[in-house]
Amino acid sequence: AEVSRKTDLPEARIRMWRQLPFLTEVKPAKSPPGSSVVIEGGNFGSVPSPDAVVLFQGQPAQIITWSESRLSVIMPQVRGVGVLFAVIDGQTTNTLPWEATTIDLLVRDIILNPPLPVAGDLITLEADLMNQGSSPTGSFQVEWTINNLSDLSPHGTLQPNQRSQDSSIRHQLRFKAGFHIIRFTADPQQQLPDINPSNSTFTKKIWVKSRQELTIADFRPIKTLDPLLNPTLGPADVLSLVFRGLCRFNSLRGLLVPDLAVKWKLETVDKITKILYFQLHDNLRFHDGTPLTVADVEFTYQVLRNIDSPWRKLVLTSIKDIKVVDQKTIAFTLQSAPQRLPSPSHRLREIDSIEPRDSHPLAIDPRPVAKPPIHPQLLTVGIVPRHCYGTEHFGIKPIGTGPFQVETFGSSGIQLSAFPDYWQGTPRFDQIVIPVICDHNQLLDMVLSHKVSAAVIPYSKDLAKTLRENQELTVVPLTQSQPQLLQVQSTRIQERMPNPFNTNWNAHLWYSTSESGEVQSFGLEGVGSSS
Repeated sequence: AEVSRKTDLPEARIRMWRQLPFLTEVKPAKSPPGSSVVIEGGNFGSVPSPDAVVLFQGQPAQIITWSESRLSVIMPQVRGVGVLFAVIDGQTTNTLPWEATTIDLLVRDIILNPPLPVAGDLITLEADLMNQGSSPTGSFQVEWTINNLSDLSPHGTLQPNQRSQDSSIRHQLRFKAGFHIIRFTADPQQQLPDINPSNSTFTKKIWVKSRQELTIADFRPIKTLDPLLNPTLGPADVLSLVFRGLCRFNSLRGLLVPDLAVKWKLETVDKITKILYFQLHDNLRFHDGTPLTVADVEFTYQVLRNIDSPWRKLVLTSIKDIKVVDQKTIAFTLQSAPQRLPSPSHRLREIDSIEPRDSHPLAIDPRPVAKPPIHPQLLTVGIVPRHCYGTEHFGIKPIGTGPFQVETFGSSGIQLSAFPDYWQGTPRFDQIVIPVICDHNQLLDMVLSHKVSAAVIPYSKDLAKTLRENQELTVVPLTQSQPQLLQVQSTRIQERMPNPFNTNWNAHLWYSTSESGEVQSFGLEGVGSSS
């Protein structure tokens, strides 16, 4: 070895010249512990010497065959990278590198989808499994254990440093409410030579919350869930559950307050020109996950100007121009006098989207104007997404920014589910079902038999008096509305405060004090349900 370093000649060649035993190659260069390998070299002698030994990481290999230039051995049960050499007739050969490959299965986590499971929902469990060893595993089994009940599945070969994508690492099931213990184990019978079997299992304790459901029956039908084609909010004011506007009415006095907009500012340019600025909240998203931007706001009001909508006349007589100022701000130039209305158009694709003209945000005074010089109702219209509005099924399964998203919509009613990314927080109710019951007597029977949690029924002074005698019901007459209504709900429903201005303003905070959140599950037939 010293001569080799000084002369820069391979040590094996120097040993060959000096008639000393030498090694040139190990085949294969790496394999699992205990495997058979061939060592090539020379000057071994025609017959084995009595004290001949082959060592790897200091451990002896079992010599199987011997010749002048080749040895066949079974490697020792040690793992990792090291050096191999032989001692023949008292002479130590040069060393060669060799690797005893390893299998090292590691389960890093069990991932839940959805991450906050609800009782009765289909939940997908996925194990984060990888082979961080240096050898392919070959086929093996995996085991899911749910609350002490186990299920075995086959798993294919996992290559070194490969993260599993095998279908067996996923498991789908429905849970009851409460705590559950989940365990995933790779190679539970330990058939593989895993260097650290304790890493191949992972246990997780999960909490599945009770389903909170609210059923609000209503007698008022709705033909489409497109907010731009509806003059009213529909049964249970459903459109304000699915969509939100720049502003909303507060529940105490019906004053206009910001909603998707964080604040507004009125600027008087001259005697006849006024501009109303709105600045949006951060992190607003539609139900499909796309961000809500000022371009969507501009698009919504441009659509209202161009289609045959119940809002069109109000828009054209109130707003002269719409401009996107920056990434957070939109400006409405208000009409100073009534204008002649152009003919309506349904050509949505011809509405251009105005991009920001200034990258610097506009400074807006945080003090809002008490009463903007525009019809307040116009500022509460639900904002629609420019990327998918006008599609064939938008009125059936629309995409909004409200606290709830549409699951199904049909003649018998509407089913909504909580929107977890709602900007004010994930709703407490997981689901809202709105049966449409046009028969007033049937609707009243459902209220009295506790088949629904809440209901909107036509107002009657005598009926209101009768219902108030029921200690399990909260009864709120809305005589200022047209038509006059009677809001009835279970006393278990908390934070929902029926009022003549905006019952749904805090829908994300509603909850039930009952164990299940619902007296009876209400199934609806409809279209647009996800499979």
